[in-house]
Amino acid sequence: MNRQKIAELIKKLSGLNWCFFSGFALEIYTKGKREAKDLDILVALKDINIFAKRLNCQAHHRHFKKFNFFVDDYGFETKFLGLEIEVSSGFPKRRLNNGSINKVFQNKIYKKYQGIEVYLEPLEEIIVHKADMFRPKDIKDLKMIKNRKINWLLLKELAKDYGKYRKIMNNLQKIGYKIPNINSR
Repeated sequence: MNRQKIAELIKKLSGLNWCFFSGFALEIYTKGKREAKDLDILVALKDINIFAKRLNCQAHHRHFKKFNFFVDDYGFETKFLGLEIEVSSGFPKRRLNNGSINKVFQNKIYKKYQGIEVYLEPLEEIIVHKADMFRPKDIKDLKMIKNRKINWLLLKELAKDYGKYRKIMNNLQKIGYKIPNINSR
């Protein structure tokens, strides 16, 4: 991804609660071994309209099927300086309704990417999301990050927030994740 364009995009996010998530976050975590096609940005619900306005866009309720799951959020898609971006306030809807999406913001990670300060969703959130979808490309991604340091307490808590704890843990075990026997909070 173009460093200058990302730096300009991050200026538009200044003062807002946000983080990169999904493919672009994974690209940064894997130092480019997994290349993203677009930039996915999670923006706190209280800030999403501000960000949309800064990009001359309008956020709206979105409900559509994307691969094997439904997007049901408040967000938008646009291009900024030629970059394809998708902005979401979070999903699945269950997490928005019970407020557990805020755990992503509370646990976001600060990193430098090409010398730019960025925020990323926690690796555990990526793992949970991909283990839930479990498409062939998600399995490939999960195998790529399998040996990373994982906060299993957080991961298990997030899996429960998704409402699919057993499915997520079973899918991770199927591809060789060794899940420690710890209880979430």
